[in-house]
Amino acid sequence: MGNFWMYVIYFGTGVLQDIAIALYYRFVADKKAGLSATLSSITTLINLTILYGILTNLTPDSGVWLIITYALGNGVGAYLAVKFSKVFGK
Repeated sequence: MGNFWMYVIYFGTGVLQDIAIALYYRFVADKKAGLSATLSSITTLINLTILYGILTNLTPDSGVWLIITYALGNGVGAYLAVKFSKVFGK
């Protein structure tokens, strides 16, 4: 059961990360330097934390599935960011 929550966390983090990345690009386009820098730092921290988590928990049983779960979360986050871009952009 513990592995289930790890997959949920990785998926949710992937969703939130891609939403943050979409906002980052919007802020760059709108030339909002402070918000762009903040979101760039946040997404970098998320990326490196997830990468560290995957590498330290890398096992034949879960390693690849953690990567796939995280990638699926990124895809869902990108979809949501584009689908609701007017909401996220305000």
